[in-house]
Amino acid sequence: MKKFIFLLFFINLLFTVFSQELPVFLGNDRYALEHDRLQLAISTIEYPVTPGDVYQLSYLSAGTLATYEIVVESDYNVELNVFGHINGYNKSFPELKKEIEAKVIDAYPGSIPFVSIESVGIFQVFIVGELDMSQRITVWGLTRLSQAISGLLQSYSSIRNIQIHHSSGEIEQFDLYKSIFEGDLDQDPLLKPGDIIHVDKSVKNIRLVGQVHRPGEYQILSDDSLIKVINYYGRGFTEDANLKRIKITHNTLDDYNITYLDSENKSDFANYIPKNGDIIELFSVSRIQKVVYIEGAISSQQTDEIDELNTLQNQVNRISYSFNPGITLYDVLQNNISRISTYADLKSVYIIEENSTELHYVDCASLLFQYSSEKDRLLHPFDIIVIPEIEFRVNVIGAVYSEGVFSYVRGKTAMYYIIQAGGIDTELNTNFQFVVRGKDGKNKSPEDVIEAGDTIIVLKNSFSFSFGEYAPVITSILAMITTVIAFVNLFGNSTD
Repeated sequence: MKKFIFLLFFINLLFTVFSQELPVFLGNDRYALEHDRLQLAISTIEYPVTPGDVYQLSYLSAGTLATYEIVVESDYNVELNVFGHINGYNKSFPELKKEIEAKVIDAYPGSIPFVSIESVGIFQVFIVGELDMSQRITVWGLTRLSQAISGLLQSYSSIRNIQIHHSSGEIEQFDLYKSIFEGDLDQDPLLKPGDIIHVDKSVKNIRLVGQVHRPGEYQILSDDSLIKVINYYGRGFTEDANLKRIKITHNTLDDYNITYLDSENKSDFANYIPKNGDIIELFSVSRIQKVVYIEGAISSQQTDEIDELNTLQNQVNRISYSFNPGITLYDVLQNNISRISTYADLKSVYIIEENSTELHYVDCASLLFQYSSEKDRLLHPFDIIVIPEIEFRVNVIGAVYSEGVFSYVRGKTAMYYIIQAGGIDTELNTNFQFVVRGKDGKNKSPEDVIEAGDTIIVLKNSFSFSFGEYAPVITSILAMITTVIAFVNLFGNSTD
């Protein structure tokens, strides 16, 4: 018999739970919301006893299963019929459940009492203060302060100073920042029936920009110093932060000014109290870091293929590379090897030092592919490494029939290009003399193979050319001498 009674008891419990889920399938949002709230209340150990809650008490009486509903009144009073009553104010449901079940056991030992939640109560709270308008909203026992005011706050509404006026006359103050950013749930309490939420106006709004771990906009307290703002709100400097220059822009309708602070003077950080509307900007060290520059036949991106020559010839590329003491030319080029154009003239690389016009040439083809420390060169801050492009042409000027620029052909000597220029003009050059000048401005041996960018100068050295070139000058001088002699003779004869 007892087994049968127990079976009926548990069947009833299962029916109760199952029946609580039925409204979900009705497709009504209200029922779905009630169901979700019910499931959350059942699974949350801290669910508070709330006016309007409906519980079900089941127990065995003289071998018969007895059940009836219990309603929490507006004064938190819970009537238990023959078992008396209990006040549920400031109690959680698990605490009240234990008290009710204990009362039933005291009256009917062995009755196996069980209390479950059938539905949860709802109530309204009033929200006033620095809002677009006051609001009365419907909440329930697990609604927290942050959820109640979500979507209602304005830019001037404070989250640092929110008061809750309870129906008991008690007033509590809360700082939602500590709840939102520190997880302090004591600052985000559950609401109670009759609560009036008062939102104050924010005192100081500032913005952190740049090299802090958590940049953003913050409501700070009136006495918060700059160092607290950076360490507490911004979670400290990043490793790349430039502590020697912090920019503070005070920007309000009434005032605009910019202040720079230096962390080497620690009193600046400790004593400066940010103002409402301040924008605190922390710069990166790399923004002012010393660099060296590479320009010319180099890509601005790391690529395996460099643009074609005709593209490179129409643009000037420059990249910067971080300077560290002891860095050498080889270090910089090797670390940027994939950026160097296949058309780069590595043999003619030159370096220009800061505040200097002197060109320091280095054969970087030999440096990169046959390295030795003797070929390498220490760099200085803001050195410019210029990598010229190969010029696929040779200039021929001087005593030739057709001066001009001719296509470079690998392995050819000077005479090849002189012939391309029509050959030597024998009236201007009688001994076939010429000079080969490299694009670095230095003379080369006439027997050397010509390289792209070289200039061949065929000398104008024939007697007839030289005489013809200087004859007008000689004639002028002779005429002047003849004139002087004539004047002397004239005046000499007059004296006689």
